[in-house]
Order: sequence, then structure tokens, then C-alpha cells
Amino acid sequence: MRREALAPRPDWPAKVEALGLDFHTTAGEPYWWEAACYAFTAAEIDVLEEATETVHGLCLEAVDRLIATDDLAQLDIKPADQRNRDMKGGGEVIHSQSNRAFCGEVDTMQVWL
Repeated sequence: MRREALAPRPDWPAKVEALGLDFHTTAGEPYWWEAACYAFTAAEIDVLEEATETVHGLCLEAVDRLIATDDLAQLDIKPADQRNRDMKGGGEVIHSQSNRAFCGEVDTMQVWL
């Protein structure tokens, strides 16, 4: 992985708004830094994709367990009966965010949930 310097796009707010992201700036500060990006090799992308698929699968297993034990209400996410209907309907309604740290080695990945 390498960090590359970039000139921020002058019209980046309009471009991301066109994609539906309307919280790109908070208190006058941009949500992300446009003056740099990271370039990855194909092998590094494979590691990131595998880690993402693994974490997503674990999240779905956790939700299945919470539904089976009717414990979703304890997490104050949504009433368990509604979540049960959503998940049993086959739709993936879960949003998750996890942070990954790529350590520079193709076989090393750290994930925080």
C-alpha cells in the first residue's frame, strides 16, 4: 500500500451530493481528506475483500443468533418482532461499520468493530 498526494477536486462536494452523500462537511470541515489517497496491489485488495466478507458473515451470524434467542430488544436496535420480519424476509438490512488497519503485509489484517 502506498499513499499518494492529490490535488483536491474543486467540485468534490457536488459530485458526492449527486451520489446521495449530503453530510460531506461538518462545521466547515470536510468529512474526508481529498489531498491524498492510498493505492493497493491486487493481492492487498484480495486481503481486504476477504476480511470484509468474513466480518460481514460474522455479523449476519450474530444477528441470526439474536433473532433465535429474541435478544435484539435488549440491544435497543428495533423491536425484535420487526427485525425478525426484516431478516426472515431475506433482505439484508444490516448496516455495519468496521475499521481496518492494513499492516503492509498481505497476510496481516486487523479489524475493529
